Amino acid sequence: MAISSDLRRPLCAIGLICALMLAVISPLGAEQQGDGSVSGATTSQASTVLLPGVHVLLLDAGHGRAVVAETDSDENGIYRFAAVVSGRYRLRASLAEFQDVVSPTIDVRAGQTARVNLDLPLAPRTET
Repeated sequence: MAISSDLRRPLCAIGLICALMLAVISPLGAEQQGDGSVSGATTSQASTVLLPGVHVLLLDAGHGRAVVAETDSDENGIYRFAAVVSGRYRLRASLAEFQDVVSPTIDVRAGQTARVNLDLPLAPRTET
């Protein structure tokens, strides 16, 4: 059965539109599946007090600890890094009057959230 020339042009256009839509949508889905996230709470005094405003760095554990991303914990002491490429990372947390903390190495995997709570001890007081 032959397709008339009147139908070929619209069918080709529909096919082209479908192919373009797949080309655009497929990479977006692949990126979302390839990313993970990192989140947790920033606390002090043996995890009993939530700390807002803690500056948290996401460090690449494999390349000289380069800073990959940074954020601050929210008013509830929660921080979050979304769309983190799968790999090995460390976290560094800092806040005035507290000691900086560096996490052990964490593995971020596609489609998963690595939960890492960061407990910052009070900085020692210096007498003047």
